[in-house]
Amino acid sequence: MATGKMKKPGVKIGFPLLFLLFAAGAYGQMEVIGERVDFSTLGPRGTLPMNLRFRVEGVGSPVPVAFSAVEAGRSPDPARPTLASRNYAVNPVSPYTVRMDYGLPAPVPPEISFDVYAHFPGTPLRSAILVNNACFGATVRNGTGQRIHLQPDLAVRIDSFSVDRTRDLQPGEGVTYPLNISFTIRNLGTSPTESMGSCWRFSFNLPRAEGAYRAGWNITAMGECTPLLGGSSQVITKVLIIPSGANIIRVEVDPTNRYREINETNNADERGISLLIPRGVEPLKPGIKK
Repeated sequence: MATGKMKKPGVKIGFPLLFLLFAAGAYGQMEVIGERVDFSTLGPRGTLPMNLRFRVEGVGSPVPVAFSAVEAGRSPDPARPTLASRNYAVNPVSPYTVRMDYGLPAPVPPEISFDVYAHFPGTPLRSAILVNNACFGATVRNGTGQRIHLQPDLAVRIDSFSVDRTRDLQPGEGVTYPLNISFTIRNLGTSPTESMGSCWRFSFNLPRAEGAYRAGWNITAMGECTPLLGGSSQVITKVLIIPSGANIIRVEVDPTNRYREINETNNADERGISLLIPRGVEPLKPGIKK
């Protein structure tokens, strides 16, 4: 859905404007960047303190991250991290430093290598290596930092809808009915979204013009969403107006392309609908075809 815009010849874009244009198109584009692991003196009972240094860069809301230190070659358990999840805001200037305590096996080996994983609870990206091959003992290494790219992915699905054809909401030219609709908006991505005033948009298609509505697609409603963490969702229920001649309804999420998403093809859902009533037939029940 995202579209690019060409710069007009001879027009200079200053830094502040360029930054705003980048930020608007890149909201939710974030990276968690590992820098190093520093080891402290071995504590009692084989407890090894280590300080993880990392940065969060990009444009977006604070992202929840948990961390695990494991011996190199082993897999972490995201359900039992070394350091529990908390929110980390974008701060490209000042790195974060967090402490983790690792219990070494007895007897303590002369040398041991570690990988540090970042966990993103509730998202499709459960774990990713942030710093690998850090070493403590006879050889000391701070490890090699990795970059983990985070991105939102908004999707929408129409869960149910019904039409009360016994009520004409706008008497006069044309017939309009109340449409009860429920749809779910999900963030299938790895970075959170913010609260948006134009998060979703509803429209219907008319084969022919009817009353105040033109032939083709008519946008009649837009609404907001709450902030959505990666892996979370929001159910929205509305009563909207639809004319008798409408044959398709559509709900779109992120209609203004606020986010550059992992997948732009799941931002809309449509349903076929039949509202026309044969002449002389009493409109007692909705006639819906999904």
